[in-house]
Amino acid sequence: MKVERKTNNGGLKQLKLKLEGLDKQQIKVGWFDSAVYPNGTKVALIAAQNEFGNPNKKIPPRPFFRSTIKEKQTEWKEKLSKISTSILEQKINIDQGVSSFALVVEGDIKEKITNIKEPALKESTIKARKRKMKDGKTVGNLTKPLVETAHMLNTVTHVITKK
Repeated sequence: MKVERKTNNGGLKQLKLKLEGLDKQQIKVGWFDSAVYPNGTKVALIAAQNEFGNPNKKIPPRPFFRSTIKEKQTEWKEKLSKISTSILEQKINIDQGVSSFALVVEGDIKEKITNIKEPALKESTIKARKRKMKDGKTVGNLTKPLVETAHMLNTVTHVITKK
């Protein structure tokens, strides 16, 4: 009995090219220079202050970014595996796969911001929010941490660059 092994070098070359395209993409999720509050403050600065806290301003940490990465790590790996398979099966192209993954990460971070309830806001913070809203022009949430006007939440976005 003779066993013959066939190789498809053309297929392997195509596979290699497709996978090389994936490793040339870089996703960044967060707040970029264009994300600013009406007073000019960078949203990234406030997001970092919320993530890590600011003892000088008596703001406790409310980690949403690092905790999302930790909690979603396995789920994201599975999602990337499915996307890679779809790319190899030519159901989607690399750009579509990378974009869909970026939207998943962005959505997960937004969901975490929305779900943070602890630590609760101090009474002084709630009173300050009430004062801001008295003008009738300012709309927001009185008691929800991380979501006063939802500007931080609404400006989370992603960019995809090629290395």
